[in-house]
Amino acid sequence: MHHYFHIDPKTGDPKLTDEQADALAAHAGKCVALMRAKAGMTQDQVSERMGVGKELVSRIERGVVPLSLRRMVEFARLFSCSPMDFLPPVPQAGDAQSPIFEQALSGLSAIDKELVLQLCERLMNSGAS
Repeated sequence: MHHYFHIDPKTGDPKLTDEQADALAAHAGKCVALMRAKAGMTQDQVSERMGVGKELVSRIERGVVPLSLRRMVEFARLFSCSPMDFLPPVPQAGDAQSPIFEQALSGLSAIDKELVLQLCERLMNSGAS
């Protein structure tokens, strides 16, 4: 799984690098193109319905122009989907792929990491019942 942010070591806040922002724009653009195709629409039809130029739709689909929150909502309304459908899955706490989780566990021994993972699993299972 490709992560679209890294953790600032000084603040602990998630930050996007330029490379990660480009990857996010490319992912969102591919999703727009797929949703458009699924809706059976052309770029011309999308641009007309949204009141923007065809070139903007093309540039968004190619990941050249990042998808703003406003445009994300507009595309979601047009394609009758959720704005979240244009975003990659976010790693969840407890996901071994999560950079936040990895950073929190980085100083622990393998045995302690396993204990923490087991505790998290128990907590998640107890909350599900």
